[in-house]
Amino acid sequence: MTNNKSSGAGSFRACAAASGPRVCIFEVSGYIDISPELWIYNPYLTIAGQTAPSPGITLRGGKLVIATSDVLVQHIRVRVGDGAGSDPEDRDALTIDGYRGSPSNPIKNIVVDHCSFSWSIDEVMSAWWYTDQITLSNNIFAQPLHRSLHPKGPHGFGVLLGYAPGSISILYNIMAHNVDRSPNSRAKYFAMLNNTAYNWTSYATRMTGEEELATAPPATNSSVIGNMYIPGPDTNLERLPIEVSNPNSATKVYVSDNGGFRQSSDPMSMVAWNSGLKESQASYSAPSGTIPQGIVAASPDQAHDFVLVHGGARPKDRDSVDIRVINEIKKRAGTIINCVSADGSDRCQKNGGGWPSMPVNRITHTLPANPGGDDDGNGYTNLEEWLHQKAAALE
Repeated sequence: MTNNKSSGAGSFRACAAASGPRVCIFEVSGYIDISPELWIYNPYLTIAGQTAPSPGITLRGGKLVIATSDVLVQHIRVRVGDGAGSDPEDRDALTIDGYRGSPSNPIKNIVVDHCSFSWSIDEVMSAWWYTDQITLSNNIFAQPLHRSLHPKGPHGFGVLLGYAPGSISILYNIMAHNVDRSPNSRAKYFAMLNNTAYNWTSYATRMTGEEELATAPPATNSSVIGNMYIPGPDTNLERLPIEVSNPNSATKVYVSDNGGFRQSSDPMSMVAWNSGLKESQASYSAPSGTIPQGIVAASPDQAHDFVLVHGGARPKDRDSVDIRVINEIKKRAGTIINCVSADGSDRCQKNGGGWPSMPVNRITHTLPANPGGDDDGNGYTNLEEWLHQKAAALE
């Protein structure tokens, strides 16, 4: 990518819309306006935000939608905002849209890693319909705009994982200043390991039924392990941080070694069972299919310390929004916000501090001489190793 234009030759949209195996490599930093939204329909795509010069790439004005399989996204920010853009009723920062899939052929193999998402008007992120093998790791999902433009009214939600016949894993993420849905999962197989949730209101994490189905909701299998729950100024201290309200008796929920708010020697004491089926739904080992192979949860304290240092886009080169969120978690400060910037109104006194400076800087990359080769025989191409080195320098 050689320019910041919203479309045309050399733009991010042109790379995202192309077909065939491809890598979006950035030789420019700054804002890219993707309003009203940007859809990715063609598979085999790597978005390598780590290749942009400082201060990196920030997408604004609309949501990023992944509607295909085999996609890797790293080290970008999506800050949607309350200006012109996509429909406010569905203005996420990131959507993984499985509608073009099917139960037997879902959208799959999607990894979103070390990215930052904020200032949405619906939820910050959603994965909906037919998806499988979705991994969200080392991201920041924070500061949806609560009392904003949504036609249903206040709507500052975090991460919604809708009906998914496959697996969704969220590992080492930060979810901050979300009214609810940190996350809300209805996936068939769901793993939530080593995340930090801060300053929710009623509940932080939910495993719920499928509201839109006329019949009984499908069974879900969930493992919630090693997460840190930290109440903030907006948290209802009379509520437990985790809720199960899936009335399917085959649903299994395993909760273990979570820390912070309402922690006790009994891990299930952090769970509100609102389905009336506690005894049949409580699992005392991780349900089969929930934990990704090779993943072992750290302690909640270790994971929390890690995500504060290493979470989000370009953690060694954070923008002012991520710095502010991290500092608020450390100080137990901040609040759920309504606007990007203050405008003098009472509503917008709760705001995100305005759009940060994002200068346009340029770099010329020299790619490996044999990008598709594997000179050291370790299973990664020379180009992949080059991208790994670029990422490691920022993490």
